[in-house]
Amino acid sequence: MKNQEFINNLHKILKEKYKGNVSKFALAAGINYGTLRTYLKRGSKPNPDILKKLANAAGMTTDELYPTGMKYEGIEPALLKKSRPIPVISWVKAGGWTETCETFRPEDAESWIQSDVSGECIFALRVKGDSMEDLFYDGDIIIVNPHIQPEIGDFVIVKNHQEECTFKQLKKYGDKYVLRPLNEKYQEMEVKKDEFRIVGVVVEKRRRFR
Repeated sequence: MKNQEFINNLHKILKEKYKGNVSKFALAAGINYGTLRTYLKRGSKPNPDILKKLANAAGMTTDELYPTGMKYEGIEPALLKKSRPIPVISWVKAGGWTETCETFRPEDAESWIQSDVSGECIFALRVKGDSMEDLFYDGDIIIVNPHIQPEIGDFVIVKNHQEECTFKQLKKYGDKYVLRPLNEKYQEMEVKKDEFRIVGVVVEKRRRFR
């Protein structure tokens, strides 16, 4: 069957990450349920935009989800972005990252990953705790862009007056800003605009299964 490795990868992610729930997988990827079913059953070739969405939901790069050794006429060479090293830093360093990224020493990174995310001062963090389950789990790697203008609904890294950083979804009800954990056992935090600063917007996540 064509693109069998791609199909196998999708089924592995569906089983291990989404516990067989196609609807949850489709929702995380931001694509139609029927579209995902087609890829799972027939191995249809995804367009570049959908491939990127599926890879983000899988916590993989597009090359990992759809290996570049496979024939893929649907992607123009210009769309196959080259990856670059991104530092995984501590949550303590994240608070002052925009001020220190230009002088950051490579040996100060906890580790390095490869990503095709574009932008300056891109960094990564390792998720701690379960407050953002069922979409982000303890140990997941999230890639953060500090120069994107945050929008309501984005997943953001936020710093408070105590210089502590947290990972939440940004919501707004009327004139009230709310930092929302995805795990329902945690409460939303209502904050005033001058009580927090957004360090960056989460643009990608990664997860290793072995």
